[in-house]
Amino acid sequence: MLLRTSKSLNKSMKFLILLTLLFSLASSEPRAGRPPDPARITIRAREVAPGSFFGRRAKTAPIRLVQSWQLSSDNPEFGGISGLIPFRGMAMGVSDAGMLIQTMIEPDKAEWTGQMMPIPAACVRSASKFDRDSESITADPLGQRIWIGLEHHNLICSAIPGGSSRVVAPKAMQEWPRTGGPEAIVRLKDGRILVIAERSYPPAPSVPILLFDRDPSDPAAQMTQTRYLPPSGYAPVDASQLPDGRLLVLHRRFELPFAFSAILSIGSLETSGRTPVLQTRPILWLNAGRGADNWEAIGVEDRGQGRATIWIANDNNFMIGEPNYLLRLEWGASSQPQ
Repeated sequence: MLLRTSKSLNKSMKFLILLTLLFSLASSEPRAGRPPDPARITIRAREVAPGSFFGRRAKTAPIRLVQSWQLSSDNPEFGGISGLIPFRGMAMGVSDAGMLIQTMIEPDKAEWTGQMMPIPAACVRSASKFDRDSESITADPLGQRIWIGLEHHNLICSAIPGGSSRVVAPKAMQEWPRTGGPEAIVRLKDGRILVIAERSYPPAPSVPILLFDRDPSDPAAQMTQTRYLPPSGYAPVDASQLPDGRLLVLHRRFELPFAFSAILSIGSLETSGRTPVLQTRPILWLNAGRGADNWEAIGVEDRGQGRATIWIANDNNFMIGEPNYLLRLEWGASSQPQ
């Protein structure tokens, strides 16, 4: 007997086959066992025409994409960037494999020197990839302390580079989805720490936010809960603060069959009332050409007089043939600090 399958079943089978194929191409997901040792690496930086990203911007936004690179390394742990900190001509990224990747950004060179190391052992419960899955990172202005947001257990690790580390599991975060936890973390200029979830459980148009008045690992830290409404259909994946105090929030959307797009929004965190309020508006869209990618990390570098350099990186999920990109955007606003 000839069996006929429905169109919907055919589509489901094709989707499952595609999923199987893609996961078979993944180079290091998931990892288990002892994390890799620290290593010096060479990063090949091939400049890519900015116009190939086909982004559009709001006419009133003083932002422009000026440079972009495709990055690669022979080290198999390179990639999967989920968070980014730029400072003093350098950049530190954290990957969802729990690796810190640091490099000097040298725009005129084809090779950049860098180093990789696991996040501090005190930050994780075990050496498994799931326990090391790091989705966000921020730092104080001098780089003397960093904060890392970890998924699956929804933890925040407060670490002194080369020194001690402390881990905190805020009770409110334990209600967040295991794969939609502290996706964005920002140390604000006044020392407060803002943490944004990627998703809400149960699913809702808005996502939860936590605002700490200081280092969340400090036993005296006070926490306030609120919610944030991202652009419809998008999830917040990272955030950073401009020199004038406003926040940039990077959002991502995933649609079948494996189509990504991103929106960068700007807004202010109002804390004059009992409950903090974060409202943003879109200013940049990455949804065509090379721009239709899994953008997941953003960092801001203060250039003085209201100007800034904005760095955006994608997470290639360690997929063979999926490039790592780094974008350099210039922000030209001149405004009074808030």
